[in-house]
Amino acid sequence: MVRRTHPVLKFVGGTSPGFREQVADTVDAIDANALTLIHKARYTIYGVPSLVAADPELATTSTGAHNSAPSFAHVEGIAQQKKRRAMIAETYTSLVDDKPRRNARIGGAVRHEVGHVMSYILNNMSEDRLFQKAHAHDVGNLAKRVGVQTARGLRYYTAQTKRGRSEAYAEMWAQTNGGGSMAVDLTEAMPTVARYLQVVNRNIAAGRNPRANLVAERIGLPGRLETLGRLLTGRPKTGKRTTLYIKPAAEPKPQAEVKPVHLARDQVVTATAQSDGDRNAERMAAWRAKRGYGRNGLAQVEPKSRSTVDLRA
Repeated sequence: MVRRTHPVLKFVGGTSPGFREQVADTVDAIDANALTLIHKARYTIYGVPSLVAADPELATTSTGAHNSAPSFAHVEGIAQQKKRRAMIAETYTSLVDDKPRRNARIGGAVRHEVGHVMSYILNNMSEDRLFQKAHAHDVGNLAKRVGVQTARGLRYYTAQTKRGRSEAYAEMWAQTNGGGSMAVDLTEAMPTVARYLQVVNRNIAAGRNPRANLVAERIGLPGRLETLGRLLTGRPKTGKRTTLYIKPAAEPKPQAEVKPVHLARDQVVTATAQSDGDRNAERMAAWRAKRGYGRNGLAQVEPKSRSTVDLRA
């Protein structure tokens, strides 16, 4: 189904029909629920001749560490949270000869900037604690996974900074939604981050909360039970998950059964369950009574009868 009139997409300035067609095709391929979230958050995706033509202030605005570009005149796209917009440029200024060049990666640039927007509208999800852990986990194993040379080329996305996590989130969103703006397959270099975005994408496509089922175990990180299990058992970290055994509570002891008492018509007896202590006390009382002991613990002995003197004699 064609959605060329989606309200999130607008074109300003003199752009070519081919450029507008490519941008529209890319936006049309984005999940409808994602576009609805963007629209409800009042963000707009603009197709522009160049970034500085659409916003002259960007000509003198520093890009920070943006691929060594001195200004946004040399950049193909930008996402701005405060202005609630993403802009995709048809042309940019080459760093080699300072001449205008056509944007050769329009689709990837659109998806990359939309990835930034998705993070913004989801309360800066690139700064989510679990995403930070996933990012740090992949960066720590990056050199072993892709080699030292490739790892150096990915420093723009692997920097342990807010900017590095933001760029990694945007590019991974793009690569898990049709393709990003870079040639390297970031899903192989950062598999934990990729699984994180895949869970988010499935939730959005299904109309669920984007953070539903987003837990460490689902994206390949050690979960709470696994970590706690290693701490309790002292076992080293392994690929197997640890399951904690919780001893069930003991069942309560059954109470003594009250036996029925058959009473005479005019007899009143109160029947109660006797404990072991009560029965022992009764046995001791019977034993004492049998041997002539009183309450004071002494035997009651009849005194010997004295000889009597008949005083009447």
